[in-house]
Amino acid sequence: MLSPCLQNTQTSRHPTPSVNCGVNPPSKIRRYFLSYILSTRSRDSDLLNFDDYKDYWRDLTLGNYIDEELPVFQLRILGKGVPPDILQFGVLTVVSLKFVSILKELHAEHCVQLFPVDVYLKQGKWEEQHYVMTVTNKLDCIDLEKSKYEVIADLYKDICPLVLDETKITENDCVFVLSSAIYSSIFMNDRAKEYFKKAKLKKVSFYEIDEWNSSILNPHN
Repeated sequence: MLSPCLQNTQTSRHPTPSVNCGVNPPSKIRRYFLSYILSTRSRDSDLLNFDDYKDYWRDLTLGNYIDEELPVFQLRILGKGVPPDILQFGVLTVVSLKFVSILKELHAEHCVQLFPVDVYLKQGKWEEQHYVMTVTNKLDCIDLEKSKYEVIADLYKDICPLVLDETKITENDCVFVLSSAIYSSIFMNDRAKEYFKKAKLKKVSFYEIDEWNSSILNPHN
């Protein structure tokens, strides 16, 4: 979170009174928003009407904006238990209505595109609406000097360790993905992370980027 003396310099829906924080060296003042990787977990499931999306699959997987109405996704979830508030189906991310409501609280609708999903369990159709969420907010924020990567066809791939230039991430970049990169993770800034942590949604959790890098470099740790 931002220190009290910085909160007044940022655009915020919750202004705070002026606080005398004393004088700090400029190098110790954080003027940007830290980012975290949103954890998504797969669940055994089938897309019942896959053929309806053949013409749109590339745009869906790349997070390109689709300027037309799509048929409602029909997703069958196998196994027991209620649907979590976020799950991964192949390359697609499916989120609950509760998840979407928090995006609206954050005024983050501009970061994503949502497509309705009817979820079916063994006992029948689930009562709550879900959505395929594609992230259309793409940021050019890789720190190319500190990250390690390969470049193929002008795209960054095999990025590890990943280091972001956090100065390019604003308060309004609640949800984003990396532009010009083959990197499937969804990112949230620390403002969004705090909203979601307080909501305590099912299976919604976060990785610090350093922790994520370590898990890739040392998968058995």
